[in-house]
Amino acid sequence: MPMLVHTLLCEQHLWFAVPCLRSLIACSQDPIRLVIHDDGSLTPASVEELASAFPDAILFLRPSADAQLVDALARFPHISQARVHLPHVLKLMDTTMTHPEPIVRYVDTDVLFQKSFRRLFPTSEPSFAGAFMMDSSNSFAAHPADLWPLGPLRLPRQLNSGVFWIQRGRLDYERMEYLFKRWGPQRIRRYHGWFEQTVLADQACALLDVRSSATRHRQSRRQSQ
Repeated sequence: MPMLVHTLLCEQHLWFAVPCLRSLIACSQDPIRLVIHDDGSLTPASVEELASAFPDAILFLRPSADAQLVDALARFPHISQARVHLPHVLKLMDTTMTHPEPIVRYVDTDVLFQKSFRRLFPTSEPSFAGAFMMDSSNSFAAHPADLWPLGPLRLPRQLNSGVFWIQRGRLDYERMEYLFKRWGPQRIRRYHGWFEQTVLADQACALLDVRSSATRHRQSRRQSQ
């Protein structure tokens, strides 16, 4: 059975999204079924083009997502408010809430695959909680007061959310809601897509037990001095 791989698509990016998503399917030696999330900008003509390019894909249009997530988002008012104005929030919520498979797999529409690969995403429940691709630099949306030990964040270095997978049961939506509330709508809009990557990096910190590792490292250094 093909594994579900989610992506978030806007009208403006359609011209490069189709070849990039085709490269994902063509290069993967594991069977993949796309779940394409409309950010609300796709036109009827684009929907037809996607249906033709990816006949097996699940195309999840924004009105359907809005209706399906009403009850779930009611628990997270600050996330819900931001989702109305910032499409990147759909990457956090819609891709993780709309299809209840145990593993959330995601790829951005600007990732072009050029070589054959297998096991990029787990096909069964893995022994660890998640994995993210690496960036060439640290690309987060925060200022010094947000970061540990002054603030709540300790972010894994060089994390990029262009390709990732997470065990669904390990996602902490209450933590996300706290960050949305703490930062507020003005900062979130100013940070735009970098905000989403920062939230996922914060989730990854907990998944990968970075805080605990840092604590153990400090204790080890004190003991060796």
